[in-house]
Amino acid sequence: MEKPVYLHVTLKIHAEKRDMFFDVMKEAVPIIEELGWNFIGAWVNNVGRLNTVVDLWELKDANMYFDVMSAFAKRPEYPSIIERMNASIEEEVVHMMTKVPYGRR
Repeated sequence: MEKPVYLHVTLKIHAEKRDMFFDVMKEAVPIIEELGWNFIGAWVNNVGRLNTVVDLWELKDANMYFDVMSAFAKRPEYPSIIERMNASIEEEVVHMMTKVPYGRR
């Protein structure tokens, strides 16, 4: 069995679209979880570049990233969700990570 991987997603949100982004993520997260990703949490920056959101997800393996994204794109809700995400996100950076041997968890 492969080790789990973690997605660290940094999203720079347009300030005037922050509420739209939060609302669309409330819709998207349950769908993505239903498809197999485990949502660990999300945080917003209060110091530094404001309206920067960090999401953290756990996946059973690296292939699951592509499997879930493909399945999500086939959902009837996808066009509306992606349209609002695209309108609210200025920049998105995705990191796929694995645990290091000295990690605590």
